[in-house]
Amino acid sequence: MTVLFSVGQLQAVRLQGGDVAWLQDLLLRCADYFEMAEGDPPDETAAARELADRPPGGKDEDSFTIGLAEAERLVGVASMSRHYRGPDEWYLGLMLLDPDCRGAGLGAAFYAALENWAAGMGARKILLAVLEVNERGAKFWRAHNYLSKRRHLAMRLGRLSHTVIEYEKSLGEERTMVKLLGEKELSDLPAGWALAADKKSIAQKFKFRDFVEAWSFMTHVALLAEKADHHPEWSNVYNRVEIVLSTHEAGGVTARDTALAAAIGKIKIPA
Repeated sequence: MTVLFSVGQLQAVRLQGGDVAWLQDLLLRCADYFEMAEGDPPDETAAARELADRPPGGKDEDSFTIGLAEAERLVGVASMSRHYRGPDEWYLGLMLLDPDCRGAGLGAAFYAALENWAAGMGARKILLAVLEVNERGAKFWRAHNYLSKRRHLAMRLGRLSHTVIEYEKSLGEERTMVKLLGEKELSDLPAGWALAADKKSIAQKFKFRDFVEAWSFMTHVALLAEKADHHPEWSNVYNRVEIVLSTHEAGGVTARDTALAAAIGKIKIPA
């Protein structure tokens, strides 16, 4: 199995025909998307069809079904095809996350790493399509600077008919990687933040009086993250919250992480 890139501790691998059962397990956990899009949960052939799906005229070597692997299971999948309408145009056909992994910044991290990988493979423009009923999906792509270009009416998917909106994003020749912080900057982190042993992330553990106070803190962090368009990895157990910051597209810690860390440090929870 070929590892294409990493997203934190997770590996993005290229799925092949022998990975049908692995992918099918994820698609079944993402039944909510299929019910919205097709009117029914995924059938027993969903994974096989996804692995075999190609744009018109597309070649096997130009199509990538990428699974985001955690231990012995997939927690995400994305399907991309290069040379879609031109030599440097890519099409993102599907991107799904396990429902248990949504809402904590993993989707943004997965996409950032995916875009960076595609750019490294020569992509200068990425196109995708969003169902009009999928307002959450449209918001996600607009937040990642995708622009709507055209609408396709009455497209049939399963038992349902949808209006589909096509989006695109130009990566541009001038696209450059966000710069990693140097040793000097990493030695002067905002108060309370610690550098991971591999120097690819910073983290801090927070403890509050109760769950309500912890949740209030997390809400404040979420608002900061949305404003900065930079989302943390975090976990919460009752009154404890742990936050990990890393710029996945750069493969380590950047000024985006320290800026968000400093902003988090200024949060005041009312007594």
